[in-house]
Amino acid sequence: MYYAKGIKKRRTRWKTKNISIKRSKGNIFASLKRIFISVIVICAIAGAAKMCIHLLTSPMYNIQKINISGNKLLEKSDILRLCSIKIGSNIFTVRLSAMAKVIKNNPQIESVRIHRFLPATININIIERKPIGFVNSGKILQVDENAVLFPAFPVKLPDYPLYFIENFQCSASDIGKKLDREELKESILILKELEEKKYVFKEKLVTCDVQETQNIVLHFESSPYTVQLGRGNMDVKLAKLNALLDNLSKNNKSAKYIDFRFRDEAVVKLN
Repeated sequence: MYYAKGIKKRRTRWKTKNISIKRSKGNIFASLKRIFISVIVICAIAGAAKMCIHLLTSPMYNIQKINISGNKLLEKSDILRLCSIKIGSNIFTVRLSAMAKVIKNNPQIESVRIHRFLPATININIIERKPIGFVNSGKILQVDENAVLFPAFPVKLPDYPLYFIENFQCSASDIGKKLDREELKESILILKELEEKKYVFKEKLVTCDVQETQNIVLHFESSPYTVQLGRGNMDVKLAKLNALLDNLSKNNKSAKYIDFRFRDEAVVKLN
């Protein structure tokens, strides 16, 4: 009994010692693994820091060229003035999103994309607002098909006719915003119809007058008559006006007064 107990105690001591040795080895390996990982991380950080210093200080990455595309009416110098990029500055210090926001603040610009072309070029692509007409509200502005007002281009004009929307009331705070005004939207619809379709009166139209709340009035160049369109169904009314004027022209007749404010018929007074 005593012999068996002695053997059992020695075996227990041996197992305990063996477990302690294994644990010690495991702790050493874990410590070495942590040290190894720490060394790798430190080396990676040092390498990244060295690379960052190289990218930010090397003359190779100083901006040498700025390409601007998409501008048809705005001058390149106007866009460069907006973004304030300096030739010779480091390409990685340029905040592209902030620069795009500054350029986009110009109401004449609908959208802008900027990207780096390494090692030393910045590419700026803009989409200008396409004017569909002028707005005369005391100051001459332009308007696009989305009812956004913007300053008239100072030098260039598009190579297609632009008509005036007269007596539209707006303020300086409306510039650059999409306006939800029915008289403006219906006037734009008229101008879009004129742009897309070959109406016989297209070249003679001068203005759309929105002074009256429920009536849009067309004025024509060198013509004694006006056309009262009322409000709504502008595409239908313009098609009827085109057919009416074409018929009068073929019969050598002219009108003094044309009124489309009555449902399903036009009132015409002949000369």
